[in-house]
Amino acid sequence: MTRTFRYSYLPGCHVAERISGIYNRLYNGAAVYFVDDLSKLYAYMLEVKPTVFASLPRFFEKIYAKVVSENGKDADTQKLKDAFGGNVRLLTSGGAPLPNEIADFFARRDLPILQAYGLMENICIAFNRCEDFKFGTVGKPMPMCDVKIADDGEILVKCPMMFSAYYKEPEKTAEMFDADGWLKTGDLGSIDADGFLKIVGRKKEIIVLSSGKNIAPALLENLLKENHLISQAFSSGDGKSYLVALVTLNQAEAESFARANRIEFENYADLTGDEKIFQSVKDSVQRTNARVSSLEQIKRFTILKRDFQTELGEVTPTLKLKKIEISFSQKIL
Repeated sequence: MTRTFRYSYLPGCHVAERISGIYNRLYNGAAVYFVDDLSKLYAYMLEVKPTVFASLPRFFEKIYAKVVSENGKDADTQKLKDAFGGNVRLLTSGGAPLPNEIADFFARRDLPILQAYGLMENICIAFNRCEDFKFGTVGKPMPMCDVKIADDGEILVKCPMMFSAYYKEPEKTAEMFDADGWLKTGDLGSIDADGFLKIVGRKKEIIVLSSGKNIAPALLENLLKENHLISQAFSSGDGKSYLVALVTLNQAEAESFARANRIEFENYADLTGDEKIFQSVKDSVQRTNARVSSLEQIKRFTILKRDFQTELGEVTPTLKLKKIEISFSQKIL
């Protein structure tokens, strides 16, 4: 029997980490190694050599950028496995959409990233299985979990694992259910003909243009991040007739790009002002615009002088952007 080594570094308050990453692994007799210092995350991974690795899309994006910068896009399977310590055989992802380019890159090297979906109030709703998965989806609903799509696109759930109430908050609890007792997830999605669930975006993050057009920003942002120079993308446009975007750079990849193109720089800010890097991001915006309708196209963008930071309240512990806290500079409004 192959022994399983599981690597744990996500916050313990993250329901997927606590239930699937810790309790489930211990229940099945797998060894779980806890990271005590995030600055040593990569060094520990090379030491532990995990066989099973669960993470967030942002981490897989960073691994992708590292492997591509060191070995090119033709890097083989072993080069990719070496980035995880050399022994990895199963990867899972959740918490946010996984860009298609990342999913395809890993899958072509026999390391498909299996996406799953859940929330604190229901733990797990759907997941991809090794023998039954589809990219661009979070898999089929788990056993005993009923899922349907409301008229406005919201994902509704009924399941024995569903929470009963928030502690001493009856009004907030009532807001979580519809008249028939379905749990309102707050996420927008669809179910395809094969029964796979796809997440479109968050209901509260829908952008409403002055034309009345509703736009889910997650699709645009993920398309932009297919350029490995881009670390984060944030689109906005409520009440306006067009969309704008803030973009941040993947520092390691931008530095590698600069060296390859003989671009002189002293710091991250220098990279954000370089014409060749700006053109690469502009090309990504144009490619994204070509794949969406005219109303969904990004008309203006800017590259920030720094990445979004957890310390400034701009990013959650699970590396998702806090969109309400992030304000746009006057330059692109």
